Amino acid sequence: MNTKIFVSIFSLIVLAGCVSAPTKVLTAQSTSQLSGRSVTSTRYGKPDFVAMTAGKAMFAVIGAAAMVVAGNKIVSENGIEDPAISISAQLTNRLRQMGMMAHQNQSVASDDKVGALTSTYPGVDYLLDVKTINWSFSYYPTDWTHYRVNYSARVRLINTANGAIVGQLLCNSTQEDPQAPPTYDQLLANNAAQLKKYLEMAGNACVADAAKQVLGV
Repeated sequence: MNTKIFVSIFSLIVLAGCVSAPTKVLTAQSTSQLSGRSVTSTRYGKPDFVAMTAGKAMFAVIGAAAMVVAGNKIVSENGIEDPAISISAQLTNRLRQMGMMAHQNQSVASDDKVGALTSTYPGVDYLLDVKTINWSFSYYPTDWTHYRVNYSARVRLINTANGAIVGQLLCNSTQEDPQAPPTYDQLLANNAAQLKKYLEMAGNACVADAAKQVLGV
C-alpha cells in the first residue's frame, strides 16, 4: 500500500467508506424484466481490515500501516469472512424469489468497473455486484479502551447487455453497544466472536436496506 492509501484509511473509518454511489431504486419496468433472466454475483479478493487502536493512531502513516497489518492478521487468524459474501448470497435468494435464475461463477474480480466485470462474468443477463468498501473497528473518541465496528459496502445490480446500473445502494453502519461497549480483548475473545457478531449484524442490515431501497421487496 502507498502513502496516499495509508492517509485515506482515517477518512474511511470516520466517514464509513466515503464512496460516491447514489441510491438507485429499480423502476417498475426494470423489475418486470428480471423474471426469467439469469444473474450471477461478483466476488473480490478479501479487502484490508483496519484495526484502529489509540496507540497506533498516534503514529500517522506508520500507524495506519500497522492498523492494516494488525487487522489482516486478526481476520486471518480468526477465519473472519468478508460480509460481502453473505450479503451477495442473501440478495441472490431475494432475486430468485423475484423469478431470476442464479448461476455460480467462482471468478475473482480484479477491477470493479462495469466493463471489466461484464468481461469477468460473461454469459448472464445481470450481475449482482457487492463490494466491501470499509470494514474496521475503532475506539470511541472519548473512550480509547472500548470499541465499535464500522462497515460499508456498495451494492449494484448491473444489466450486462448495456452496462446499465439498474439498482444501487451504499450501505453504511456502525455496530456498537453504547451501554456496554467491548474492550479490545472482549471484541477478540473466543476467536473474535463479538467482532464476527457485529459484522454479521452489519451484513444483515445491508441486506435489509438493499432489499427495501433497491429491490423494493
